[in-house]
Amino acid sequence: DAAGSALFYYDLDTTGWARQAGYGIALSSNATNLFVISSADQIFETSLTTSPSRLVINPTSLDLAGVGASYDRTFTVTETGYAGAFTQSGNCVGIATFSGGSAGPGQTITVDGVATGTCMQTFGDAFGQTASIAVSVTTAGVIITTAR
Repeated sequence: DAAGSALFYYDLDTTGWARQAGYGIALSSNATNLFVISSADQIFETSLTTSPSRLVINPTSLDLAGVGASYDRTFTVTETGYAGAFTQSGNCVGIATFSGGSAGPGQTITVDGVATGTCMQTFGDAFGQTASIAVSVTTAGVIITTAR
């Protein structure tokens, strides 16, 4: 309409919608910002942020048949369009260790069995997305017999 449209924005500090004084009469954007021109000849600017695709772990479970480097297995953590760091948390301390890249969009992670047990390791991104991998480390006993 002739008076323009009221300016509303989502306030991350109060986690709610707020109204900006004045009215928007024009919009413009570039690859990274959105601009609103108000009826009072003010220009308001905000960053355009797109969330990346889904965080994926493949495969979602691994069975290690022993401890040590000769039983290591790998998996991938992938999130197309994400270049930030992945976080890790879980209950694998003392059962398995994880090494490899720590940032998106894709990393190959190596799992090394440390002791017999099962655990879950969770990877996350800066957007709050998470994905987990289940790890099982087993050791089979070996019976040695001697011939007489």
